[in-house]
Amino acid sequence: LFAGLYRVFGLHVEKSWARVLGAGFALILPLVFLLRNTFPYRFPWDTPAMAFLAWGAFFLLRGQWGRVAVLMIFATLNRESAILIPLLFGVMYFDRLPLRKLLLVGTALVAVYAAVSWAVSLTLGDNLSYYGPNSLASLHKYGKWRLFINLAWLNYSIRNYLVLLATLGGLPLVFLAFLRWIPAHLRGFGLVALFYFELLACVGNLYESRIFGEIVTLLYIPAALGGCRYLRAGMPLPDFQPPGQANSLNPFRPGLEIAAAVILMGLLIALGIVLKAIPAPYTPPVPF
Repeated sequence: LFAGLYRVFGLHVEKSWARVLGAGFALILPLVFLLRNTFPYRFPWDTPAMAFLAWGAFFLLRGQWGRVAVLMIFATLNRESAILIPLLFGVMYFDRLPLRKLLLVGTALVAVYAAVSWAVSLTLGDNLSYYGPNSLASLHKYGKWRLFINLAWLNYSIRNYLVLLATLGGLPLVFLAFLRWIPAHLRGFGLVALFYFELLACVGNLYESRIFGEIVTLLYIPAALGGCRYLRAGMPLPDFQPPGQANSLNPFRPGLEIAAAVILMGLLIALGIVLKAIPAPYTPPVPF
């Protein structure tokens, strides 16, 4: 994990700064994994998921599509959050690659994800209830939609909003504070993090902090680089750019990013309205 972060930072700053920024991630991990919470669990696939994301970002930034595809195999075997890697490809390159190449690489990565996920579903077809007739069980719990369970927890006390922010390492605020100093090709990481957070709000427990490992990885990379560029304003920095050239969408990137953020938040609100009108099925606890 730290080696992958060092490689990513090493593309944008000198090696000494890359070491400092990479090691700085150690200050975030205790908040995600050691802060006391309702479900203080940690599973063997949590940290590897973060490492796959860091190395996936590095290979994507270098344009090493074959290595990304191979990485996708192992990342998907590890956890479903491997879908974040194709999403990172999309937000990094939608304004830098010809449409044909964008679709070709993006489709290949999604195909790897789909094929490996299908193989996993065949292998683990009788594992608990997640691949059987109750495959949507993660959306609800004991007769309530999980989205509303999470909202009820947040609204129970103002303190819970602070707990949530703490388990995200405070990075959403840091990301926004240094947004103007974040390299353009990394700003889209915030959109992917927002999408994944909304997904977790629907299928996970927001009071189970370990589920935010991928989000803090996504936000730390651009936030740390933004902070570094702010501190070094006026000083020379390596002018790294990912492969490709600006296409016709490049001038519209800032507006498209704002529109995407608004659409993502609107979709979550719309989903809440729909679920409000649909009774959640009751699924009894799964015996272990």
